[in-house]
This record gives sequence, C-alpha cells and structure tokens, in this order.
Amino acid sequence: MMNNIGYFPQENRSSEDVFSGIPILLVSNDQGQYYVPSLGVNSIDAAGGMTAGEGYSVFLSGGDEQTLVYGEEILNRSTLEIDDLYLESQTRAYSDLVVPTGISYPIIITDIGGDVSVGDELVAYADGQVVGATRIVDLSAPVVISAWGGYHEFGIDLEGYDVGDAIDLRLFSDQTGEEMKVEMSLDNTEYGVGVLSSGTIEVMDMLAVPEEYNLTQNYPNPFNPSTTISFSIPSEGFVQVNVYDITGRLITGLVNGNLSAGYHDVIWDGTDMFGSNVSAGLYIYSLQAEGVSLTRKMVLMK
Repeated sequence: MMNNIGYFPQENRSSEDVFSGIPILLVSNDQGQYYVPSLGVNSIDAAGGMTAGEGYSVFLSGGDEQTLVYGEEILNRSTLEIDDLYLESQTRAYSDLVVPTGISYPIIITDIGGDVSVGDELVAYADGQVVGATRIVDLSAPVVISAWGGYHEFGIDLEGYDVGDAIDLRLFSDQTGEEMKVEMSLDNTEYGVGVLSSGTIEVMDMLAVPEEYNLTQNYPNPFNPSTTISFSIPSEGFVQVNVYDITGRLITGLVNGNLSAGYHDVIWDGTDMFGSNVSAGLYIYSLQAEGVSLTRKMVLMK
C-alpha cells in the first residue's frame, strides 16, 4: 500500500525513528532520497532526516492498515547532519545532464562485480537519455541511483524516463573517462514497474557503446536445436541479420529494421522463413548495416 504524508514536527527526525514498528517497504521524497530498511538504504537520514513541511511517499509492506504517530520525542538536529558520504555520492560527471523532476524511481544495486573503483559512477539511461547517476563512494555498501521520470501534461514538458522504458545501466570510469558495459540482474528491468528495482550488476571489459560493427561467433557452435548470434553496432540505424545456406540461398531473416547503438543478441532455432526445420549442415550468417557486410559460418547438427 502507498500513502502520501506530510511531515509536521518542526525539528528534523530520523526516518528510522519515525517509522519504528511500521512495516516499511519504501519511503521516498521528491529529492530522490529513500529509506528502504530491507536493503539497508537510508539516504533520507544521510541527507539530514525528515524535514518540516516536506511530503513523503510511504509504501507499506503488506496489506494491513497502519497508524503513524510522530510522537513527542524529537531528535536533536545536530544528530542528523548531512553525511559526508552522501554528499560525495552526488554525480560529478553528469551533473549537467541529470535533471531532477520530483518524480523518481530508485534503482538499488546490492553488489557490483568486475573492474570498478571508488570514484566511478553508475549511470542510468532511458531510451538513450541520462536520467540518473550516482558516484560510488563505498564498494561494500548498496549503490542507490535516483532515476528521474518525465512529465508531459497540462503544458508541462519535463524530460525523463517514461514508465515502461527499459533500464539501461552503464559504469563511467573515473580513470579513463569512458562508459563501460554493465550486465544487470534486476528484479524489475523497466522504469516505474513496482515500487523499486534492485539487484546486482557485473561491469564488463568492453565499452557501453561499441566503436565499430562486430559480428561474433554464434554460441553454441555446432548447435542443435538453436544458437545465439551476437553483434554490435556503433550507431542507431537499419540492420539486417540473415542466414544463408552454402549456395548463398536465403534461409531466413533474423533482424530487419532499425536498432539502437549497442550490443544485441538474436536466436536462430534452425528453421527457415516458412517455419520448417532445415537439414543439418554448414550455414552462413551475415550482418549488413550502413555499407558494412560481415559474415561467419555455423554448423547445425542433428
């Protein structure tokens, strides 16, 4: 259940203290700060605690009604100073691109594998647009990205993700100044789906956006009954991936349309364009795009 509440006490208080005894899934504000007790995330308190006159969205865990009583005990403001690590986590490389709109979606990364260092930044993209970024300051703690949503109603046009956009995470290397590809394992892979998205990531030893066209060897090879063909394109454009027999006769088309820049996979199930199973043997697959033509061979076994 979700509730919108106002915070009435005149002194800042810890969100952990305010919601003590209440089963909280997520508390968020319009600054992109969160309290998620199950994942050990509390950027609301790190930013100074709950503040007089501010509004908060509160998501309860479970369907039972709860009564919120602020109580009489007020924590001293000095105990809720803004945490230095919270300030350090604010993006530097993308500060001119990230536009807080007041509508945010938390992406919580509980573990990062691969080549990553303190000072690197996790960047959230939606349809090619930067919608959030967080600087990594502690490799042993969860990393929280506030992804900002767009709003396009009543004459207001704020850029950001649209609900249902695919989450695209990249790692900005502070040392090289390059964005690296990230493999994600998230419980929600679309912005605005559910209350939040959480999971783990692996930083790959390759650029987030490839610099050239590439067609890799299918896997598995030989194969039966299906195989995966991977390819990369450096810019958005029209792409074709086709399968031919050894005489050059077209067997089937796997891709025929515009694709975004990046890394792509397509599966061939060993059937022709009519859905019939083809015979075992040697086949050729090709990538054609922007005047580029790349080919490789693969073997279907029965």
